[in-house]
Amino acid sequence: MKDYPPNPALLNNPEGKVLVFSLVLVAGLAAVISILSFLGTHVQLEHVLLGSLGFNVTGGRAPGIGIFTYFHYPVWLTIAYNLFLEVTIVSFMYSVLVLSSKKYIHIRLLDQVIARLQENALKNEALVRRYGWIGLAVFSMIPLPFTGPVLGSVIGYFLKFSIARTFSAVLLGSGIAVVAYAFGLRFLEEHLHIFRYVFLILFAVVLVYFSPTIYRFVKKVRKTS
Repeated sequence: MKDYPPNPALLNNPEGKVLVFSLVLVAGLAAVISILSFLGTHVQLEHVLLGSLGFNVTGGRAPGIGIFTYFHYPVWLTIAYNLFLEVTIVSFMYSVLVLSSKKYIHIRLLDQVIARLQENALKNEALVRRYGWIGLAVFSMIPLPFTGPVLGSVIGYFLKFSIARTFSAVLLGSGIAVVAYAFGLRFLEEHLHIFRYVFLILFAVVLVYFSPTIYRFVKKVRKTS
């Protein structure tokens, strides 16, 4: 990490407060997973939480929700946890991107990720701008490549939306998607008896799609270590 002079105004910046909020959520999640790991739970809930987190971080909202259904956890827990992850991931990535662009922070390993997010966000900015807040919500909801809540929050920043306007649109779209996936996958499990195959296919698709990105990231970590 490149050192910049300390900036006492960081926490007075709205994005700085969002970053602190996201780190508090991460710390809370780490504490819960640690406690569950220590106590031991039925079908190891802590592993399901970590698995869902991994899928959501790599952009796999569907398998992130599907792992809960696979292990027969209640729909309410599935929805609540995945919404929590959406809020945490979006808050963290949004604040890091904006603070990086404002030169408050500079993390070398994230430069390529941030540059790619900016590039993809700019490609979709005109389309979202046409429909405004509703367009941002729909963009955050639809399960297509180069869409989703993180990119949606970045587009909101480029469109000069306030944080409240950006996050309300992004989280509305995310909430609708999470609820739809949770009930849809539960329906597949209960009525069509092919859910396990669907889940495995989703897992394979996410793994294959993001394998080049993961490989490049690991390679860069090795070079800098």
